[in-house]
Amino acid sequence: MDRFNNDLHQFMETGIRESDKVIMVCTPNYAKKSNDRLGGVGVENTIITGEFYDKKKSNKFISIIRKYDKNLTDSLPSYLKTKFSLDFSDEDIYKLKQEELIRKILNVPRYKKPKLGNLPELKSNEI
Repeated sequence: MDRFNNDLHQFMETGIRESDKVIMVCTPNYAKKSNDRLGGVGVENTIITGEFYDKKKSNKFISIIRKYDKNLTDSLPSYLKTKFSLDFSDEDIYKLKQEELIRKILNVPRYKKPKLGNLPELKSNEI
């Protein structure tokens, strides 16, 4: 914080702007604070939305859902509702989700695309 003269907002803005990936831990309370722009979460929302709509940077944000009420989207701020999120609410599959998160951070897919084979040679008839 010394680098930022103990300015928490500048610390958050710089951290978000300079990071390759930003992990957002989402809960219904987080979503409410974000949408209502309350407290530190509200400040984060303002900073993130500026970067979020930049197509070159939008993939840097990874939302994980720790708990939700009825629907997973209950935990997401409005601007994240249509984006990919990882559901970390089930402790029984936590390790599996943890691997998925690491793969997402490192851009290493679970499955490689197979190489395309040769296309068959097709002939067309005159009508």
